[in-house]
Amino acid sequence: MTEQTSTAMPRRRLYGTFRRGFLGSSVVVLVLSIAGCTESEPSNQAVPGPSTQVPSPSQQVPSPSTQVPSPSQQGSSPLQLMVDKALAQVGDQYIFGAEVSETDPDPSIWDQGEFTQWVAYQAGAEIPGSSFEQYLNLKERGLLIPVDQGMTTTGALLFHFSSEPQPNGGRPGEAHVAVSLGDGRTVEAQSEDVGVVVDDARDRFEYAALLPGVDYSAAGIALTPPPAASSETVDVSALTVETVMFGIRMQESQGDYQAENPTSTASGAYLYIDGIWDGYGGYQHASDAPPDVQDARMRADAQAAYDRLGDWERVIAAHYAGEQRQAGPKSDWTAIPGSAEQNNPSIREYVDSVLAKISTADPANLGPSQSPAPSS
Repeated sequence: MTEQTSTAMPRRRLYGTFRRGFLGSSVVVLVLSIAGCTESEPSNQAVPGPSTQVPSPSQQVPSPSTQVPSPSQQGSSPLQLMVDKALAQVGDQYIFGAEVSETDPDPSIWDQGEFTQWVAYQAGAEIPGSSFEQYLNLKERGLLIPVDQGMTTTGALLFHFSSEPQPNGGRPGEAHVAVSLGDGRTVEAQSEDVGVVVDDARDRFEYAALLPGVDYSAAGIALTPPPAASSETVDVSALTVETVMFGIRMQESQGDYQAENPTSTASGAYLYIDGIWDGYGGYQHASDAPPDVQDARMRADAQAAYDRLGDWERVIAAHYAGEQRQAGPKSDWTAIPGSAEQNNPSIREYVDSVLAKISTADPANLGPSQSPAPSS
C-alpha cells in the first residue's frame, strides 16, 4: 500500500543541505516532505494467509496472531532484537503524517516512514523520516542491495516507488517502505485501514537497502559499505579544478543542470542561489543557463577559491559552508552548518562525500570542458 495524498496538515520534519557558497551568502537547501494527517480506526478483521498482490486500502491482511514469529523462537542479536521490537508493534494504528520520536520506547500510532525510522533507531541507525528520503540517504551511503537479496535479509528495508527518487526531486507519486523479515514477508505500517501488519513482500517492491552500522552477519551476509573516501584514501594533491567540479556537481544535484530547489532560489547543477549567480552570462537563474555556462561559472569560482586558499579540500568546504567556516584547523570540520532539524552533514562529511564521488567516478567523466567562459 502506498502513501496517500492529503493537504490537511503539513509535516514538520525537514531534511536538506546548508550551503553558504564561495561568496558567503547563506542558503538552506531543503527537501520538505508535505503530507496530511487523517485518522481512521484500524481494522480488527483477519483473513487467511497472505496474498501475492499488493493490498488495496479496503483489503484485509493476514492475521498477525498466526503470522508473527515469537521472539522466544529467534536469536538475541541486535539485529533480531530490532526486528522483535518491530513485530511488537503489529496491531498498532496508522495515521498518515504522524510524528514519532525515535526515543519513545513503545509508540502506538505510526506513519510508514516514521515506523522504519524508529525501527532503525532501535539498532542504533539514524535515517530520515520519510520513505523517499530514507532511500536517497541509504543510496548516498552505498547501502543499496538487490531487492531479491533484501527479501531474504532480515532487517533490510524494502521500498516501492512509482519512479526512483532523485536528489532535490521531491516525493514520487507512490512511496512506501517496509522492514524485511528475511523470509519473503515484511512488517510495516501499511495503511489507515489495517495499521501495522505482517504481509507478503512478493511483487511489491523494487528497491532494497541495508541500515548503516547494523551487523547483518547474523542474517547470513557480510555485506558492509565501503569506507568513505577521505584525504587519507584520495590523493588530494592530484585533484584539479575539473575533478573538484565533478565531485561538487554530483554531490549537489547528481549532475542535473536543470535541478530546482523547491524551497529556495538555488538551481542548476551546482545549486547556485540567484543572489550568488547574479545574472551570470545573461541568465537570471543558474538552471536557465546551458551546461557550459554553468560549468564556466563554477570553474571560475573554484579556481579563484583555490588561488586564495591553496587547498582543494578547503575549496570544497568553502563551497558548502563558506570561506569563513572552513578557516582554521581541519579538525574543527566536525561542525554542522545550519540547524539541527535540517539533518545536514558536518563539513568533514560533506568534503569526504565529494571526494568519494571523485574517487569512484569513471575517468572519462573527469575530463576538462572546452567551453569558454561568457562575460558576466
